[in-house]
Amino acid sequence: MALMLRHGLSSIRKLTQRLAGPVGIPKTAGLPAPLAHESRRWSWSRRTEYQYFGNRRPALSLSNPNALRVLAGLGGGGLVVYVVAQQEVPYTERRHAILISQAAERELGRQTYRQVLEEARAEGSLVPSHHPATKRVQRVGSQIAAAVNRGQGGGFQDHMQGLEWQFAVIDSPQVNAFVVPGGKVVVYTGLLGLVSSDDELAAVLAHECAHVLARHAAERMTQGGVVSVIQMIAYWGFGIPLPSDLLVPAFFLPNSRKAETEADIIGIQVGGLVGR
Repeated sequence: MALMLRHGLSSIRKLTQRLAGPVGIPKTAGLPAPLAHESRRWSWSRRTEYQYFGNRRPALSLSNPNALRVLAGLGGGGLVVYVVAQQEVPYTERRHAILISQAAERELGRQTYRQVLEEARAEGSLVPSHHPATKRVQRVGSQIAAAVNRGQGGGFQDHMQGLEWQFAVIDSPQVNAFVVPGGKVVVYTGLLGLVSSDDELAAVLAHECAHVLARHAAERMTQGGVVSVIQMIAYWGFGIPLPSDLLVPAFFLPNSRKAETEADIIGIQVGGLVGR
């Protein structure tokens, strides 16, 4: 099964490159984007500069001896929190900081999944649960989910306890699939039309389920919070605006690619457990 999944993963790799970010949430109108860093707080007040919460002078200055003490305190406290929040990713042994609670992570997934299905149902594009396409995805997905839930691979897996996996199919030409926290997976018929076997479909679903196991969504939200804190300190402390348009590509894109590669690695390992 592992060899077949590797072959399936290789043959559909070009298809999954279009997934949007570490959790692959498509840019659906009206869909909340809690996994993307918020940039709407920035506004133009002049042609040559950004303003953050209006015109304010920096509260700190490097010429002020108290400024260094404040920065040292913030930096030291932040470092302690970052270290304490470290978790190990199963199978890869990579360590990352997670500052999002498991309850909040699951609630976010439930809300996002519910909204996606409601929009699809309103548009008449939600494929019924009794349809062969949905049954196929649920059958293959259940096998992958069972393998993920076996607890192998070491690392932090507390968030997998009591996870309720759900799989849905949306009728759309998009060649896409995505997962949200809590084990909610959506597959588009455009992708199903291009996977010629259950092994290829299993490779796609194993990749998506791997994102949940690795808590990539929670990691991305944590990173977004860190960037926001850096922006606030830079502006309020020193009057230095750090636009999100500059920070997000530099900070998130490399991590996004890393998450996709990690999901591939974990997906292959998980796929090898199916049928054992």
